[in-house]
Amino acid sequence: MPVPEFISYNNNKVSFQPSDIPVNYQIAELEKYVPAAYRSGSIVNFGITKLQAFEGRLFLVRKGEKKPAESAVLEIKTNGKSVVAVIGKRGEFVSKT
Repeated sequence: MPVPEFISYNNNKVSFQPSDIPVNYQIAELEKYVPAAYRSGSIVNFGITKLQAFEGRLFLVRKGEKKPAESAVLEIKTNGKSVVAVIGKRGEFVSKT
């Protein structure tokens, strides 16, 4: 997003209102101060990440009997990343990535 009205050689405040961020995104910092040299530009990283959540129920099958997994930790590894979720009653879990 271009911000054309920076003042050269000053710290210019760039910020977002929390209501401007879609619910499926997380932003690490809502404001930053950016110095600008004369006729220059800057790239500002606010640490924006897209959130993806999933939920489900986990069951264990032992000797043909299906029971919900309860009071456990579920770890899923994919693409070099690890996603952890706590399994609650009836095998239910929710995880955000």
